[in-house]
Amino acid sequence: MQGVNAKLLSVTHVTISGVEHLAVQADPLEAEILFHNLIKNAVEAAQEGHAPAQVRLTAEQTDDRACVTIENSGLVLDEAAYLRLTTPLITTKTTGTGLGVPIALALAEASGGHIAFERRAQGGLRAVVTLNPAETAE
Repeated sequence: MQGVNAKLLSVTHVTISGVEHLAVQADPLEAEILFHNLIKNAVEAAQEGHAPAQVRLTAEQTDDRACVTIENSGLVLDEAAYLRLTTPLITTKTTGTGLGVPIALALAEASGGHIAFERRAQGGLRAVVTLNPAETAE
């Protein structure tokens, strides 16, 4: 969670679970940017929702995929807001550029992966990032 504003994290409960080390086929800087954008957005969105603000990260790895799920306790997204989620330059934040999610999507796809977004019935969003696992030397 390095690089995410400490003030944001101080008022948000963050839970991390799953595998301790996740090895993926991706450029390290691009992977850092991808996850930084999604985690920062999740933390900010959680703080707009009902207290306490919560973000949960779960990582799992199988032979054919590496998966990180990022969930937050933000507001319930209506259909229009959900459809605009991946549109560049559209933001609801006063300081946002609307580029975080589109950049994360592009970086995931450039690495051979993808991101799926799901609205949570109780509010907030779930982002499931799927990437190819790193090849292991045998």
